Amino acid sequence: VCWFTTASRVPDSIWTSSGVFLGWTLLALIAAGTVLARWRNQWTHGLHILVGLLNRPLADFQDTAPPAVPLPPHHPFHAVARRLAARLHEIAGQLQDSDNHRAALEVQMCRQTAEQERTSTVLASLHEPVLVVDEYGELLQANPSAERLFNFDAHQVHRRALSSITQCQQLLDLLSETQRRTAHTKRREEIELVDTAGRRRWHEVTASSFAPSGVRE
Repeated sequence: VCWFTTASRVPDSIWTSSGVFLGWTLLALIAAGTVLARWRNQWTHGLHILVGLLNRPLADFQDTAPPAVPLPPHHPFHAVARRLAARLHEIAGQLQDSDNHRAALEVQMCRQTAEQERTSTVLASLHEPVLVVDEYGELLQANPSAERLFNFDAHQVHRRALSSITQCQQLLDLLSETQRRTAHTKRREEIELVDTAGRRRWHEVTASSFAPSGVRE
């Protein structure tokens, strides 16, 4: 006994439509992969450029203008790289200015130190007692003759008020009057001082201003 049934046949149009759909889908996937690969390469290259800018020494950015960015204008990281290069150029300029200012200060300090040493040498060679005070009446320098006359060590009383070193009111008044006068002035008085041996002696004391900062001698 044989049974015969009618088999259902898939139309050819369905297979044709499916093939077209699969073909377009494959093309879309290939195109998307190509775009993604291109974007990945751009991002990798852009990040490499940014890291390279950060790793460069700041001395490379001390020119008059920021360095050129090795990225095409249409690159997505071009604007970021330009801003980064400009900021590094600004920081390098600030550091350069700071170094120049520090070098100038070091030179100024060396000159001031050398000048103070020369002044100390000159004062030490004088036989007359010499006291140098600032506008606040604090002792800055004294030669050995002044140390013997007033019985103190200049290093121990440096920057101390002269009124705590000597009780001679005439001398303090002379310096105070000289300090009150803003113009360059020189005043001279005879003042009686008592030395370490208790002997009273008259000294001709000259107070004068010799520096714009108000230091008095």
